[in-house]
Amino acid sequence: MIDINISGLITSLILMVVFALPIVYYAIKAGKKRKATKSLLRHYAAGKGLNLDELDTWRFTYGIGLDNSASQLIYMEKDGNPEVITIDLEQVERVDVQVSKLKSSQNGGSSIITDLQLSFIPNMPGKTPINLTFFSSEKFISLQNEFELVNKWKQKVEGILAQREKSEMEV
Repeated sequence: MIDINISGLITSLILMVVFALPIVYYAIKAGKKRKATKSLLRHYAAGKGLNLDELDTWRFTYGIGLDNSASQLIYMEKDGNPEVITIDLEQVERVDVQVSKLKSSQNGGSSIITDLQLSFIPNMPGKTPINLTFFSSEKFISLQNEFELVNKWKQKVEGILAQREKSEMEV
């Protein structure tokens, strides 16, 4: 026969709830922040006449979206007063990932990423490239998923540019 200590069981359950409650609260709060960031990006896109087919947000601060039919990309950084940049992909020749590194004197001289940007090089001579920040060590201590995210968006844009080039060759 199994003896169950009711008071120990109740105490264990109470402690589990007390420890789990902050985690659940944070998850709900983070979900609301993520949803608000996406909603804000969609709002800015709608204001520019764009309907986003794809979008990503990160760190509750940044957002990037793509309207395939309009061939437009929108980027938002909402650190205080939101900065919104719209890029017409018809005006872009190529896209690159810019990684700035700092050599560390500690840890055997390993490199530390200080900045990560997606750079749009225009197809018109004389125009300056547009750099979209995905990570800056001045604002955040370490990378989360920004490296994967910047490469994902580079591939998306390269696909659109390659498709445009292919259709121009057929004409």
